[in-house]
Amino acid sequence: MDSADLISYTDSKENIKKLKVKVNEVLYLTCEERIVVDFDYLDEPFGDARGLLSGFCGILACDCALFPIHCEKWSSLPISYFNCVFDQIIKPKFFFKTTESVARQHVYKSIRKKWAANRLNLWSASEDPLKSRAEIIDNVPDGIPPDQWISFVDYQYKDSTKMAQAGQMTGRAQIYIATHKNEDGVYVNEEAKEICVSFCEFIAYLKKQIMRTNEYAR
Repeated sequence: MDSADLISYTDSKENIKKLKVKVNEVLYLTCEERIVVDFDYLDEPFGDARGLLSGFCGILACDCALFPIHCEKWSSLPISYFNCVFDQIIKPKFFFKTTESVARQHVYKSIRKKWAANRLNLWSASEDPLKSRAEIIDNVPDGIPPDQWISFVDYQYKDSTKMAQAGQMTGRAQIYIATHKNEDGVYVNEEAKEICVSFCEFIAYLKKQIMRTNEYAR
């Protein structure tokens, strides 16, 4: 959600007002303005402010200065990174109508999910089977520190990473194939057959890539 039509915010005197705010404008709220975020009985935010908070978390999650991409997994990032962002950036901009622990947990999960999605998107946009690792490393995306990019690309070229990705794809393919075949082993229709054949070919390609030497990755 890029913007919210009417966002409630509270000033230093606890006065509730209405204000139109876009995601990229949150950082420019004054020190006396905070966006009010309501929570339901399931401890989930609702209303227009929910989308605004989610979008703002996405901006922060993609900021490599706040959450580096070179860590192999979210749990490898020091918790102090998140705590600093929540205490110094999130809390001054949002007024959570719930306990701080609930708000902190929600924001933590949101940023974690968006950080992981950003890493996937970065690699999806940069991966090219016709390019060597060195060529991909040289093509640093805008806003990414070169040292982080090198570590990130190196991680993608690890055999363990490729095997994990192949395993995930294999699992999904097996489920699809199993649910699109009759008891006699015949595909339910021609479309399902074509998709399953494509799955098998792609899985074979992934496995071949894993077994290749690293000569093209150096």
